[in-house]
Amino acid sequence: MTATINTIADYVATFRADLVEHQKMLASSLRSLVSHGWIVVIRSPSLTEGGLDDIMATDFTVEGRKVTNPRMASVLRCTRFTKEDAISIASGVHNGKGEQGEAMTVINALRHQIATLEGILATIARDEKLSLALLEA
Repeated sequence: MTATINTIADYVATFRADLVEHQKMLASSLRSLVSHGWIVVIRSPSLTEGGLDDIMATDFTVEGRKVTNPRMASVLRCTRFTKEDAISIASGVHNGKGEQGEAMTVINALRHQIATLEGILATIARDEKLSLALLEA
């Protein structure tokens, strides 16, 4: 039982740290030209009840004009492109259900990720309260 609690506590700590980091980046990005770049995201089923589809930012290996090796990454650390390049690259990226990727501004991706992290933390808190209530019953 302790291992499960430690694992949940570790997840919660990680999500909270990510949330703070994303919020700081959003606050500073609103004043920065860097934040006006575009990234490629793919959608995944929501991790929270009734939530919007979650987005996963995609990082790439870029060599000159060649873009390869798509992989999941934090919005804070993924490859940024011009709008035109992001749209073009997104057309060749698909999730596990075959749905095409999409181009999204860094600002919108940060806002979306913040909402997702807040939803995950709220779901964990709700489930944790439910679990404790069941144990005490």
